[in-house]
Amino acid sequence: MSNLPVKKWRKGGVSVAMFENEFNNKKMSSFQIQKSYKTQGGEWKNTTSLNASDLPQLMSVIMQIMTEGVKVMESGQEQNSRRPQQQPQQPQQKQQTQQEDYTEDDIPF
Repeated sequence: MSNLPVKKWRKGGVSVAMFENEFNNKKMSSFQIQKSYKTQGGEWKNTTSLNASDLPQLMSVIMQIMTEGVKVMESGQEQNSRRPQQQPQQPQQKQQTQQEDYTEDDIPF
């Protein structure tokens, strides 16, 4: 990991920093999650531990990173060393039945 982040995102007290690394002659990105807070004495500190109440801020930052990350991957700057896993083929008739069983309200995103 380099000393300085390439980019940093923040929402409230939660921040995510992106670092660029090189591994086996491939550029890879790594991310560090951090939370800033103020002590009772008024001193600012950082931690990598998050509370449940911090998760919506983290989700917001991750969504922003993912949106920007698609642009990075499309430009060919980001190399993903993993190959996509192939899904086992199911009979076409069974797939149609499964698709008909679900509505938009059933999807958790």
